[in-house]
Amino acid sequence: MKTFGLIAKWLIIIVGVVFAIYTGIWIMFAGGIIQIIDALKNDLENIEIAKGVVRIILATPVGTLIISISGIVGVAIQVICGVDDKVKIKRRQRP
Repeated sequence: MKTFGLIAKWLIIIVGVVFAIYTGIWIMFAGGIIQIIDALKNDLENIEIAKGVVRIILATPVGTLIISISGIVGVAIQVICGVDDKVKIKRRQRP
């Protein structure tokens, strides 16, 4: 059970980081630029330009939120499964 918790924790965190990068960069940032370009080609629709600008502005907060949620879920799984992956330091006894 402890091995499962440790693997699940890191898997969820890695998937969360990949999903956050994909969402933040491609869907939000590049999608906002593409939306602005398409709006400029098609009769200067002001609302579409505004939506594109908002997508570009919100790209970083959305990516950060997704990474934070995946980190919290990963740590929660670690706690539920009882995984203790902290490094224990042995102290030398003084003579």
